[in-house]
Amino acid sequence: MSGVSTDSRRVDLYVADSFADGSPSGADDGLVSAATERFGWTVRTVDRPVGETDGAGGIVAFTDDLDTVDSVLAGGCRGVVVTTEPSVAERVTTLAPSIPVVRWDPTDPPWAFLESRVRGVLDGTEHGAVTTEGVSNGSTAASDPDLLDVDESAAEEPTVDHTPLPTPGESEDADATLASYEQLMDSMGDAVYVLDDEGRFQYVNDAMTELTGHDREAILGEPPGFIKDETAVREAEDALRGMLSSEGPSWASLELDIVCADDSRVPVEDHMTLLPYDEELRGTVGVLRDVTTQKRREAMFDGLLDATHRMMTLDSPVAIAGIAAETADTTLDQELVTLRLATDGELIPVASTASTREELPPRPAYDTDEGPAGEAFTTGETVWREADEIADDQDRGDIDAALYVPLEGHGTLTVGVANGELDDQDRYFVELLAATTERALDRAERERSLRQYRALVEEIDDLAFAVDEEGEFALATEPFAAALGYDRDRLVGEPIETVDGGVVATALDAVGERGEGDDDTVVEEGQLRRHDGEELPVRVSVTPVSTAAFDGAVVAVDDISDLLSARAAVERTQDRFGGLFEALTDPVVELRTSVDADPASATVQRANDDFETVFGTDGHVGDRGDGPTTVRELGVPEAVAETLERAAADACRDCGPTRTEVTIQAGGQTRHFVARDVPYEVDDATHTFVVFTDVTELKRRETHTRVLTRVLRHNLRNEISVVGGFVEQLEQYVDEERAVDAVGRIAEAADDLAALSETAGVVQEILQSDESVKRPVDLERIVHESVSSVRDRHEDVRVDLKVDGVGTVVATEFLEHAVTELVDNAVAHNSSDEPLLHVEVADRGDETVVVVGDDGPPIPEVEWAVVTDRREITQLQHGSGIGLWLVRWVVDDHGGTLELRQNDESGSEVALRLPHSRDDPAGVESA
Repeated sequence: MSGVSTDSRRVDLYVADSFADGSPSGADDGLVSAATERFGWTVRTVDRPVGETDGAGGIVAFTDDLDTVDSVLAGGCRGVVVTTEPSVAERVTTLAPSIPVVRWDPTDPPWAFLESRVRGVLDGTEHGAVTTEGVSNGSTAASDPDLLDVDESAAEEPTVDHTPLPTPGESEDADATLASYEQLMDSMGDAVYVLDDEGRFQYVNDAMTELTGHDREAILGEPPGFIKDETAVREAEDALRGMLSSEGPSWASLELDIVCADDSRVPVEDHMTLLPYDEELRGTVGVLRDVTTQKRREAMFDGLLDATHRMMTLDSPVAIAGIAAETADTTLDQELVTLRLATDGELIPVASTASTREELPPRPAYDTDEGPAGEAFTTGETVWREADEIADDQDRGDIDAALYVPLEGHGTLTVGVANGELDDQDRYFVELLAATTERALDRAERERSLRQYRALVEEIDDLAFAVDEEGEFALATEPFAAALGYDRDRLVGEPIETVDGGVVATALDAVGERGEGDDDTVVEEGQLRRHDGEELPVRVSVTPVSTAAFDGAVVAVDDISDLLSARAAVERTQDRFGGLFEALTDPVVELRTSVDADPASATVQRANDDFETVFGTDGHVGDRGDGPTTVRELGVPEAVAETLERAAADACRDCGPTRTEVTIQAGGQTRHFVARDVPYEVDDATHTFVVFTDVTELKRRETHTRVLTRVLRHNLRNEISVVGGFVEQLEQYVDEERAVDAVGRIAEAADDLAALSETAGVVQEILQSDESVKRPVDLERIVHESVSSVRDRHEDVRVDLKVDGVGTVVATEFLEHAVTELVDNAVAHNSSDEPLLHVEVADRGDETVVVVGDDGPPIPEVEWAVVTDRREITQLQHGSGIGLWLVRWVVDDHGGTLELRQNDESGSEVALRLPHSRDDPAGVESA
């Protein structure tokens, strides 16, 4: 230890003869040499009086001689060290209250206490250190005033609080104070001690006596070496010096062994701190905590870790069981241990400790459901049995109780207890040992199975590998490794990303998402990377595997390079054909029918956009995930479905191309198509293209043209003939009455021609309109206006009208002409004196029906057949007018129908049916 200096001045130690004589070996051989060696101080003896010092350093005087006290104090000393002589301490306190007095026993010198007290004096941290100015005894001691209770406002001598803190045995009420300390300390579970300022035991509690085995009287007054070895004492002294330094900690903690009365050693943690002091060091207080349990716990953990490491290097269950039994004996101090492994329905003892073999009969085997061991094995729960609960036929020997711990699926670990006790810590570590053993047995079983599995896989000649749950190659066949340019052994352990272009990862993800009941195997196509960076197109089949040997997946690999080349060629052809297919403006659908299969089971391979738009397939074309779409699943109109099934049947019968006319209601209109099918054979299936050509407009224009040609020519010719005839009569007859009648007939014919011309104009509008725009129409208003118009022109007409609550319908502007035409015809062709007009409008939920009837001559059947396309338009069968044709064409535009109801002998009814659309049809305008 280096010399101590204060403000760079030398420190002198003055030792009087009287003090040196009290030391064990004299001043030179005892105190002086020890102080020089330990503290590095310069020692001044009585040969050189204190007053003759050069003042270069502070002086600490060691003396018990009253005669030298005055000289010591006058010499500028900073502190006085005395032994047990009270008169010297009293004189110093009386003459110089600012000079600290240190009591010390040199017969058994606790050097740490002495050094710390003297250093405190020299550093100005011990009581009595004040500035040299204003000190009555002329002391030259220096200090830090912040550390003292000094009244700086005083103009004269400063004063210092010299009142010592109470110490048990020194206070005015020493007995009460000591009693309160002892009551507090004895209530603590840990051992507590107090050392006085000389480093001797001043107090110990009951826990201290129990820990050490010594009586309190034997400990009190003894130094720490009484229960500590030399190393522990020195470590405590070093800790004390640290606490006494100006920047040292307030407490210290040490680990050491206590030497007990029976010479046994107990590991403890020694937590120590200084007693509160103001003037002088009063001692230390410490707490000793027995850490035997903690140390044992640490030893157990170390033993278990070592056992775990050893077990995990083995693949023999018997060897693993032997290490478990050894660990229970040496680490857990459990001597009576037996391990049983499950084999062929029995729990067979395979390992036990030496004490078990020496003290107990040979351990029996049990059925896996027999006794406490069988209960632990079958339930998976730890079982505890007292002696009276263990059957005599179980060979329990002299054990008082036993613990049976399951080794999940492998066997049991049995610990016999001779004293009938097993504390919670021991039980915990036994179960921890069992769990460790269980994991080691699991690993050994996996390793054995994996070796067998690896040998099997490596013999496969196909491209395959196994990937573990970490995403690394566990196994690989030689053909697989060779195909990718790798060495098989070096590939194992590498992540699959080394070769995977994403196809394996995608398949593994899909496997993980499969639910219970789904097919385990997932097939994906993609690429693997060869060692040279080239890509290998593959199809992988991934199957999850979870066994004792392996958790992961097995991947079978197919090289599809040739397949992709052929597929690419087919796709190029299909692309060209698909472009042509989609470019067709007519609806087209491709059907497929297996050979010898029912044509009704024909499936739809594909359809172009026009087919889906016109016939409303709702996107149900092609494979929807649960199989291909059949014709009946398309949701197309019945006539279209029948046409497709007939085309599939004709193709299977090798009938060749056929042509069929189809009429449907589509888009709110009656539409006509010509369906042509083109069959062809591919592999084991018959394919058929069915093309639908829309001939609605063509058919309408053709019909319109023929009707207008026939009707207009016929009617106009007849009416003109009438006009000509009456003109001739006008020339022959000159009397006024006949002339008037002839003129009337001419006027009537002219009116008919005008009406025919008007109707022809409406027809022309219908024929020339490219599309019929529909909007909400007040049907009730139309009917009322038509009936009112007839009444105005025919006063004698009788009207039967039922139209309440009909409201609006979605229709074209031509609907009004159709209704008016029916109402007019019902009256115009009725020769009764009081013709009857019956009009009824009803909402049937899915359609609106307008019925117009009369009691006049019925509509000729031949004329109605022509209007409804049931008979050809000929020179003689063309209808008497175009009114019904106008009605027919308006009804067609609305996707409706016309129905003729003949009365018994006279009169007829025409029913006009307008279907309701669930959605607004294309072209409908909002009202």
